Amino acid sequence: MPTVADCGFVFRSAKAGRLARSWIFRFKGRYMGLGSVTTIGLAQAQERAREARELLLDGHDPIEARRAQRALQRVGGIRFALSSPRRKII
Repeated sequence: MPTVADCGFVFRSAKAGRLARSWIFRFKGRYMGLGSVTTIGLAQAQERAREARELLLDGHDPIEARRAQRALQRVGGIRFALSSPRRKII
């Protein structure tokens, strides 16, 4: 089980001269992307890292929590699409 002491918040620049730069949250040998530097500012990346640390303190894996949240959003989007009055039934 990772502890908060094992966590770090880093800025990573891609290899081979690419301009892809991203914010990374490290914990217990794992890496969780927080977003691209071009779309996510420092303050927002720090907030996302803080939320991930809170999940760790509660005993949850932040990567698995994010996957579960995204899966729920996809299911919610499907329900919305199916309940839309403008959908076309074939």
